Amino acid sequence: MDALEQVRRLYEAYQIQFRQREQARRPGEGIFGLGMGPRSYPCHGQFARDLEGLLRTITEERPSSSQVRELLEYIYAAPLERPEGEDAVYWMLLAAHGLTLDLMDQLAPADARSLLDRYQSAYPRRKRMDAQDRVLSALRARAKSE
Repeated sequence: MDALEQVRRLYEAYQIQFRQREQARRPGEGIFGLGMGPRSYPCHGQFARDLEGLLRTITEERPSSSQVRELLEYIYAAPLERPEGEDAVYWMLLAAHGLTLDLMDQLAPADARSLLDRYQSAYPRRKRMDAQDRVLSALRARAKSE
């Protein structure tokens, strides 16, 4: 199985786990700090750990620049494609962008420029978190590395 397919499966499994947990949640659970709300589900932490390990393995396998570009395109677009009402998933998928920084060294400058243009338009300044600023900085540096 290729790297992109592994990441897709991980993202799909995470979203399924989140939805299952949401369906099992009692009405009012998580309101006013009572019980577990959507932001405190264990699937978020598990997803982050699994993605970090998978990306570390992928980085060690030294994929081609085009493979890395495709992988990053998927990861960077994922928050924008999540269903309405899954805000906790949205924020986790945004934070996950910060886990991709080690892959930047394997991008060709042209691929980094392509990603940079798309990333800047997808995540305007007013919608960025620290992870997006770090990704943009790394993409800019890689795009200039010729």
